[in-house]
Amino acid sequence: MNEEQKEVSKHYRATIRIPLTDQQRIDGVVDFKLDPYRILKTYQIGNSAIEHVVKKGLRWTSKGHEPRKVIHEMMATLQRELEIMDEIEFVPSPSLESIASGRSVK
Repeated sequence: MNEEQKEVSKHYRATIRIPLTDQQRIDGVVDFKLDPYRILKTYQIGNSAIEHVVKKGLRWTSKGHEPRKVIHEMMATLQRELEIMDEIEFVPSPSLESIASGRSVK
């Protein structure tokens, strides 16, 4: 493996280990459901908005929705997450704190 391949492959380290049954060992094959929730649990994203977008992307139009509708829903979710991030980082000025508390600014 060359250096470029090593650089790319280091991003794909999430693994899942499932014990095999005796029958799976005999059959030589393992089938398991690869659903969005298993993927999210494996990657341990921990952000519900991002998990929601990933789930929509993986399921895509399987529920019959038009691609544009799915994309708009994903974008709306990400936009709201950005707004939440801005709200968390927001530090009110003293005058805004006074308005919120009902005190007057001197």
